[in-house]
Parts: sequence; C-alpha cells; structure tokens
Amino acid sequence: MMKLNLRLNVRLCLILLVILISVYSVAGEGEWIWYNGHDLRFEYPSNWGLINSSTGVVLGNNQTFALSIVMHKEGCYPLSQHPQLMDYMLKIWNKEMDGTPWGDPITQYGETGIGPYSSGTQLYKNPDQYLICELQGYTAKNVTISFALVNMNPNDSAGGKTALDIARLRKYLSVTLSGNHTSFI
Repeated sequence: MMKLNLRLNVRLCLILLVILISVYSVAGEGEWIWYNGHDLRFEYPSNWGLINSSTGVVLGNNQTFALSIVMHKEGCYPLSQHPQLMDYMLKIWNKEMDGTPWGDPITQYGETGIGPYSSGTQLYKNPDQYLICELQGYTAKNVTISFALVNMNPNDSAGGKTALDIARLRKYLSVTLSGNHTSFI
C-alpha cells in the first residue's frame, strides 16, 4: 500500500512538474523573444505573430499595423534602384489600406556610412492612416533589407506602445552575416 502511494505521489509530482515547466516556458505578453535566422538577429514582442518566408520574416499584431522585414541576399541594391523599389513597396502595401491616399508619398534617398538608405511615407484619409516603407542596403555585406509599417488606426490607444515596440525592435535589428554586427539604423 505504501509503495502504491509513493508511486502515485511520484507520478503526481512529475505531472505537476511538466505543467509548471510548460506554463513558465511560454513567454508572457510583456516579454520579448529573440529571433535568429536569415542572417538577422532581433527581439520582438512575444504577443506578435511571426511568419518565416524564403527571404525574411513578417511580424505583426494584426490590430494596428503590419511589419515586414525582408532580406535580399542576391546583392545590395544601389541607390539608383531605390526609387523603383520604393514605388513597388508603396504600391504593394497600398492594397492593405482602407482609406484614400492624401497626396503623393513623401520619399527621400541618401547614402549612409553602411550603404544606401531610402524611406517613403504615404498618408491616407477616410479614415486617417499612414504607411511607411524603408530600404537599407549594406554595401559591405552585399544585402538589402526592406521594412514596411502600416498603421491602420493612429488614434488607437495602443498606438503609443506599438510605436515604442517598433522603436525597440529597430534599435536591435542587426545583420549578422559573417559574424559581424551592423546596425539597421
């Protein structure tokens, strides 16, 4: 009888241990998870969704924005090609918007210490929205990263926290080709 109770207690302890491990191994909503893949390394909020593709990753919380990070390994696109790429990105993401474009997109292009950099912003009305696309080329790494942010509702009370999350993500987004770390910004 005593051996039966001991076995039962051991089994219950093991079941409890498995439950505790599974509960604590799942990241909480306020926690961040490291992503390593596609020669990229960054942290993202654990409550965001993440989809891997052949060229990069897509992240999002499916409420106020979508975020896409794509790595083009076939080569660093020169600054002369950025206007075409930016136009392409803005048109593709425009399909995700509900409103009417408010004027032409505001674009800027320039060289940085690590390679060409471009950004484009499109404002919308009915309802108010905005779309931001960016390209960063790493000349030494022969790679280009594209980044798109769609804010579906800038008046959303969670918008401030989302902006902080994105700022933190971008701050730590690195290209890690050949073991070297290059800042995205």
